[in-house]
Amino acid sequence: MADSDIQLEQSDQTSSDEPQTAPPPKPVQKKPKQKQQPPPTTTAAPTKKAKKEKVAKWESEEADEKLNIPSKGAKKELEFFKSPWRVFKEDWKAMLAEFVATMMFVFMGTGLLVSYNKDKTDGGDLGAGLVSISLGFGIALSTMIYTVANISGGHLNPAVTVGLMLIRQIELFKAIGYVGCQIGGGIVGTALMYGVMPDNVSEMIHMGATTLAFGVTPAEGCALEICLTFILVFTVCATAQLSGDLTHMGRFAPLAIGYAVLVDHMIGVPFTGASMNPARSFGPAVVSGYWLNHWVYWVAPMIGGILAAVLYHYLFKTEGEAEANPED
Repeated sequence: MADSDIQLEQSDQTSSDEPQTAPPPKPVQKKPKQKQQPPPTTTAAPTKKAKKEKVAKWESEEADEKLNIPSKGAKKELEFFKSPWRVFKEDWKAMLAEFVATMMFVFMGTGLLVSYNKDKTDGGDLGAGLVSISLGFGIALSTMIYTVANISGGHLNPAVTVGLMLIRQIELFKAIGYVGCQIGGGIVGTALMYGVMPDNVSEMIHMGATTLAFGVTPAEGCALEICLTFILVFTVCATAQLSGDLTHMGRFAPLAIGYAVLVDHMIGVPFTGASMNPARSFGPAVVSGYWLNHWVYWVAPMIGGILAAVLYHYLFKTEGEAEANPED
């Protein structure tokens, strides 16, 4: 028994001396990550003021639709054969603007010629003569175009209006009204100048009427006026950004048009008087009764204006202008 007890004790000691291995760790199960949802956005309730503004906007849009009034961003569609009554009703302010602007332009132009002649007869020179006249006409036209561009487009010239009418940039009866107002403005402007200037000085140069210089034949004068008017109307078409909105034009278009008139006057004044504008020539002719070769100042500007407008419209019109006028 003792021996067996001793053997059991030894076996227990040997088993206790052996290193004890720890049980293998249990695999850790990873929990799937839950997607974090963004917090719900809370929209503020519209205020009473915003609701009123929205309702007012809807009501104004419905009223515009009933009255056929285009919105601010909408392109104005051109109705070429709009009735004369509608033209007068909708565009009387534009026609009045053409009358007033042409009147002021002719008053400034003829007054400049009378003042120059007065200074010349008194022995003065009034600047550089030809240069001062050219600058005066160019600046006067540019100023008047800036004045009424947003009302009527600032034509101030039957040759410009007829040219734009033929390429359908202005309605037929509106163009007729423009030409009538321009002619009337030229007459009134000349009469106003005659009323405030000394009679003897004004009558000496036929109220500033345009006439052919000595040695210039009617054919030569007509050819020169065609060229000068072509330059003017081509500049108008190229810089005014004609896009269906008749009152829309480039910011510096009046300056470019004024420069064209300035250079044209430096070329044409010594030979034809550089009219380029039937209304500018017709007013002094009516007031003074001086009609010598007056037909030149109607035929030549009309031909030059039509050629310039048609040439620019069909050969040099940009893609943006073509998209704005799909009916062309």
